[in-house]
Amino acid sequence: MSILSDNQIINMINNGFIGIEPLIKNNIQPSSVDLTLSDQIEIVTTNNSIDLGSLAENAHEFIERQTISDDGYSLEPNSYVIGFSAEIISLTTGFNGRICNKNSLIRWGLDVSLGSFINPGFKGRMPLIIRNIGKSKLILRKGIKICQLEIHQLDTPSTRNYENRHDSEVLISDIPEWEKKLQQDNKNLDRSFSEFLHQRIIANSK
Repeated sequence: MSILSDNQIINMINNGFIGIEPLIKNNIQPSSVDLTLSDQIEIVTTNNSIDLGSLAENAHEFIERQTISDDGYSLEPNSYVIGFSAEIISLTTGFNGRICNKNSLIRWGLDVSLGSFINPGFKGRMPLIIRNIGKSKLILRKGIKICQLEIHQLDTPSTRNYENRHDSEVLISDIPEWEKKLQQDNKNLDRSFSEFLHQRIIANSK
């Protein structure tokens, strides 16, 4: 697996293997692409317990969606919001991606490195966990360069894409019996985590 260079990124876009829309030429770095912040953020508004086993069913109760105003959004120290890339990213099954911090921002305490993995076959605005780990308030503004996207080319394309990532039936069927039981035991919990995130990606990619 290798990280694409700037020339490879442009070539793969031209040949339809990956997509970044809109793509700003100056945002292409030697081995990454700068992503910008959309005007939509989501904030967890509850201090109560959150049942991680049923996120898909009750997330609307404690997630507040906001639009970043022209004055920006003030991110307090030791707090976080969920933002989204302004760009719609699309990857075929031969590629995955990773979100990386920008050195120019992390030195001020803006960390976007959590939840950084992008599955093969993904399409949408990338959700970004934006943390303030510094001591000062940080003003988020729509359109700022918020992170870097690394794109990795897989040695072989994945069997599944993002949409059918839970479909284990398409994988090799010779799975030990104990692992089949483990898969069944964890299936519902994993689906709840994943479906919650998938719903947010769809909602913010329209």
